[in-house]
Amino acid sequence: VLKDDPGEGAASVKFRPASEPKPGIAFGELTQEQKALVEKVMRDILSPYRKEDADEVMQVIKGHGGMEKVHLAYYQDKGANPKQPWSFWRLEGPGFVWNYRVLPHVHTFVSISSQI
Repeated sequence: VLKDDPGEGAASVKFRPASEPKPGIAFGELTQEQKALVEKVMRDILSPYRKEDADEVMQVIKGHGGMEKVHLAYYQDKGANPKQPWSFWRLEGPGFVWNYRVLPHVHTFVSISSQI
């Protein structure tokens, strides 16, 4: 769980320069079971979209090095407490940022590009 949440809106999903490290844990550092869970999350967050759009997102991720380049982070905000230690989570990789705030209600901000 990281401090200083990424915020919301367009600024929260800007791509980082390739030389800048991504926050959180790298997909490649996870166990096989954890990787399977993150892959399930990817399928779940893409499920409301048309299949061809979800497939395109996965092709963008694959084109930038695949899930191995994606990082997962949770962010603690000012109102955190032991029962609610975080309210933001984020998947981020080259050409892909999915910023998701769940409390007090859901906001999600997404940026995807095959050109970074």
